[in-house]
Amino acid sequence: MPDHILPRADCYIAAMPRSGSTMLANLLTLPPCRLALVEPWLPHGCRSPSVLEHLRGFGFDIPDSEWTDAGGPAGREENGPRVARLLNSRVSGLERWGVKEVRPALHQPSLSLLKPRRVVILVRDMFSAAQSLWDKARRIPRTGQDEQSLATFILDAATCLQELARDLPTDQACVVRYEDITTDEACREDLGRWLDWPLAGNPSRDLELYGREWEIQRHGEAISPARCGQRIDLPSQALDFATAVLERAREYQKAFGYAS
Repeated sequence: MPDHILPRADCYIAAMPRSGSTMLANLLTLPPCRLALVEPWLPHGCRSPSVLEHLRGFGFDIPDSEWTDAGGPAGREENGPRVARLLNSRVSGLERWGVKEVRPALHQPSLSLLKPRRVVILVRDMFSAAQSLWDKARRIPRTGQDEQSLATFILDAATCLQELARDLPTDQACVVRYEDITTDEACREDLGRWLDWPLAGNPSRDLELYGREWEIQRHGEAISPARCGQRIDLPSQALDFATAVLERAREYQKAFGYAS
């Protein structure tokens, strides 16, 4: 994809699954001037209805026909530039804009496309992240999704984030831990200053678009250390899954300062 289609992003969030990345993107989003897109898969020209509604909810007027035409009948590699052109005129006038992704295969293509000024590598203790991923998969089942595919997904994500933390320039990228950003207001303020982008949005924004109403009920519309850290009762199967994943993630735990 040509690198001139979209203006340079102010921030890219490369995140572990279930590390609070949607929360962070929502904190960064404040219409009509600041927008962090939630998993738009820009290199592949995502046309998810939730992305469209997310953009409309922000205030962009995007007719159904324009969104459909952006994808058209072409393959996904051709759809990428089309969707990027659709967004270009809309994000160009924003004070700040960025993207968050969790799928490891999208990080390098997204970084190449967006050339972000800052990169946030968002991580979480693997045992907690794996339990939360298992719980989400139970609540939002998908065809072909099983424990093996979930384990592969989260472990691949862990490997990719280790590589990004190792390879990206230290003045461009920083590691942020879920456990810190959800419990420490000073951490959030420091991150906002580093990004030159205040964390002033609603952390529960648009969660219903992604089928995650239970998180709105659990967390409300403000960050609460007590709620973010509360113990969730899960069946033994979830604990067994998380234990098995943790056993294969020792390097990740060590790299980001977690107990293994």
